[in-house]
Amino acid sequence: MFAKQINTPQGWLAFELNVLRRLKFNSAILPFTSDPHLGAYLKRWNVRVSANDLMQSAWTKAVAAIENNHEKLSDDEVNVILEDAYVPHHRLQNVALRRWFNET
Repeated sequence: MFAKQINTPQGWLAFELNVLRRLKFNSAILPFTSDPHLGAYLKRWNVRVSANDLMQSAWTKAVAAIENNHEKLSDDEVNVILEDAYVPHHRLQNVALRRWFNET
């Protein structure tokens, strides 16, 4: 029996990596990167990865996962960043809805 590795991906990612492992290539382009795990695994294989997406949120997530080697934000740094975050309609505008959607 084979020993199961702790870092073995599950699902479609495992299938994609299994297929790509059989091919020889030095670079990969990921035009739609809603989930950057494939790019991060390819980077670990010393493959040059170029990720792009029309959605800025997906692109930012891909850049953070693929280009970042070891930086990780602490809880205090995340709180400082989110301190000034804009939340639209933070307060309920309709007073009648407060009976059902009040935080207290």
